[in-house]
Amino acid sequence: MKSHRHQRGFSLIELMISMVLGLVIVLGTASFYSTLRGTILEANRLERAQESLRTVAQIMGRSLHQGETVTVTTPQSLTVTYGSIQSGDRVLSCLGRSRVNGESDTFTFENNNVLCNDGGVGGAQVIATNIASLSMSTNGSYGVNILLTPMELPSALSGGITLRFALRQKYIKDHIQS
Repeated sequence: MKSHRHQRGFSLIELMISMVLGLVIVLGTASFYSTLRGTILEANRLERAQESLRTVAQIMGRSLHQGETVTVTTPQSLTVTYGSIQSGDRVLSCLGRSRVNGESDTFTFENNNVLCNDGGVGGAQVIATNIASLSMSTNGSYGVNILLTPMELPSALSGGITLRFALRQKYIKDHIQS
């Protein structure tokens, strides 16, 4: 009698096909991970650049909107002087201290940092870091332009971002209260 043997296990061809399929899956996963990692790093860089922009816009913007006079002594130094503060008004400096008429905030750019000095104890303090360049200028009688370039800004925005602020208190004093 003839005995039939039943094959057990996988043939060499089946093993080779499964190894190739496994290799394709591993390579696809590695490629996806590499792309994902690059995307996460870029998102983190953009987040840091956005945080620098947001901080400068909020803190300097608040001072500029509430200040009465602005003096740009150099492209890297700007002083905001408060006036027209009425009884009951709550006006805060760049460092969060209450202001009275005649006090001022001075913003400067040094060593890739934006600093603020409100004349209080402790002197100038860093309000934004990782700034590649900053230039401040007046825009007519009632505006200030700030050209800001965070260090990790995408190359498409390598020229920086211009923030424009209106000197609201000065405008109100000159046009509405007169």
